[in-house]
Amino acid sequence: MSWVARRRNLLRKELACLEAEIALCQRCYGDSPRWPVRFDRPESLPRVLILGERPSRKMLEHEERLTIDSADPATRFLRELLQEAQIHPEEILLGAACLCRSTSRDLDATIPTPVCVSECAAHVRELVRLAGPRLIISLGGEAARSLKAAFPAEPNIQGFRFPAAVGRTIRAGGVLLRIAYQTTSRARVARNEQEQRSDWQSIGKLWAWLKEGENGPPPGEEAIVESAT
Repeated sequence: MSWVARRRNLLRKELACLEAEIALCQRCYGDSPRWPVRFDRPESLPRVLILGERPSRKMLEHEERLTIDSADPATRFLRELLQEAQIHPEEILLGAACLCRSTSRDLDATIPTPVCVSECAAHVRELVRLAGPRLIISLGGEAARSLKAAFPAEPNIQGFRFPAAVGRTIRAGGVLLRIAYQTTSRARVARNEQEQRSDWQSIGKLWAWLKEGENGPPPGEEAIVESAT
C-alpha cells in the first residue's frame, strides 16, 4: 500500500473519530437529541478545505454526508463554481462552522448561531489539522468567525472581516485562506451570481498558482497578506 493510500485511510478513520466527538458533544444543547454532521470520506488526500456555515436541517436529518455531490441547491451552485475554477472534487473536503443541530426546532432557535460557532471552534480546529489543506476557502461571515475562534493566535486571521475581506488572500501557518460568500440563493442577493462566478475564477487562478509551486508573483490584483509569525 502506498504512502498516499495509508494517509487517506488514516484520514478516514480520524474523520470518523471526529464525528463521534461531535455526536457526544453537549456544549450547545446539553444531552438533548441532535443531528451531528457527517463528513465525506475522501478517495484521495484533499488539499482544499471549504468551510461553510451550517449544513441544512434536511441534510442532517437524512444523515447525508457533507459532499460536493449533494443535491442541496447551495451545493449545486458551489459545484458549478468549482468546475469553472477547475478545482476537482477529489481535491476538496467540506466542513462547516456549526457541526450539529438540535432535533427540536424550538431549542435550535434559542441558541444564537455565534454561540454555536464559538463552541464548535475546537472541532473546526481539529478538522483543519486532520485535513492539512494547502488552501482554506471560508464561505460567509459565520465561517470567517469560526476560523477566528479556532485560531486566536493567528493575527492575520483575527484581522480579517467579512465581507470586507472577500477577494483577499492571507497566509497563516503555512496555509492560504480565501474568504468568499456563501453559495445560497439568499447570499446571491448581496453578491449576485456573476460576481460570485468572478470571485471563483480568481480562486481558481490562485489554486493553479499554488499547484504550480507558487512560481512567480501571485495571481490577481490583491497581494497575499503574509503571516507575521
